[in-house]
Amino acid sequence: MVSDLAQDNQRLRRGFETSPLFFGPKITSENEIKRPEGYALSGFVALSITAEADGFTATGYGEGPPDLARVKAISEAFERLTLFKFCTDTNKSETSSGWAAHRTGELAVRAAVLELIERDVALTAWEDGGPFYVVPESLWPKSLLIWKSERQTSLEFSDLRILLSSTDNGACVSALLFNDSGNFVAGHASAFELQDAIISAANECFRAAHSAIQFDSIAEVAALHSGDQGVSASPAAHSLAYAYKETMPEVVKILTATEIEVRRKWQKHQTLFNELNLTAFDAQTFQVGDRIVARVKSPKYREIFWGRTDDVSKRNQHPHFVG
Repeated sequence: MVSDLAQDNQRLRRGFETSPLFFGPKITSENEIKRPEGYALSGFVALSITAEADGFTATGYGEGPPDLARVKAISEAFERLTLFKFCTDTNKSETSSGWAAHRTGELAVRAAVLELIERDVALTAWEDGGPFYVVPESLWPKSLLIWKSERQTSLEFSDLRILLSSTDNGACVSALLFNDSGNFVAGHASAFELQDAIISAANECFRAAHSAIQFDSIAEVAALHSGDQGVSASPAAHSLAYAYKETMPEVVKILTATEIEVRRKWQKHQTLFNELNLTAFDAQTFQVGDRIVARVKSPKYREIFWGRTDDVSKRNQHPHFVG
């Protein structure tokens, strides 16, 4: 892993130069989000941090051990501020796909590419009806196995399933929490290491479960399933698209897989990532406070959309579950 990362960093340094200071944000609030008991890993906290700069305001979220959660929340807030300012300055409309912030430019670009892969793969797999492969518990991180062994069966969403999808662009982990009625909430992640992706997807899923038990975005979810084309929706509504009434569409295939099969698919994902010509991407990096924010785009990867498009094809029949 160390040698792979070192090689990636050398390749990134050759390809990208960081711009001068984009702006200096100020953190204006920091709050801990109290997850309901059972919807967080042991020792993890959830934080929201709001930052302001140049008339823009953005909130970032982070989950993990306290110090890491804070780092993640600040990075996301700075990333979103930069996205807002970039879109305003360039008169472009973009989603957060391919945007990421980190302490170094190399890691920021790396994270931005993985964000592109995550959404491209998960969206494509959903519209193709799968297949999604069940990741055996033997490959789950220890912290998630402990959560499962200690979880309360009285939780509204208590049945956790970890799924893997893959395409020629890479692989993505989807974490789904089901209730007894077959409804579910979703979280997704890609990473270089499988266990990192599983933890990230599970954290997103716990966040979605917290939203679902509060009936968040329920009107948006109903609109998604109304059949009306052109309906707009937030990313959160897609994570909750099957939390309230609708269940998993029959066309989506979920298949069992062995540990060896999952490892092979993930190793292919790692190989594809290491072989990427990162200098071929449309990439920019910005110095924002003590973070480097990366914007990475490529026509090879699909841009995520939220809501219902005017596409009435079978591929767009069921609202996707990628928030």
